[in-house]
Amino acid sequence: MEVACEFITSDRVVFIDIGAEEQNYSSSEVRAKVAARDGEWKQLVTDVIADFIISGGIYSGSAREE
Repeated sequence: MEVACEFITSDRVVFIDIGAEEQNYSSSEVRAKVAARDGEWKQLVTDVIADFIISGGIYSGSAREE
């Protein structure tokens, strides 16, 4: 914890409020939905992130087919 406090007090880490709804999303959930070809994963990320995942085939070789 001492190291974490050092980063915080030195302004090397900044905490931001991402909103209550967004806090409920997890990258694990996105990865699982992409792998299962569940199109709902796109609702969990921004359009820019969705495009990145699709164009890069990230999380599964089938992401481009979504």
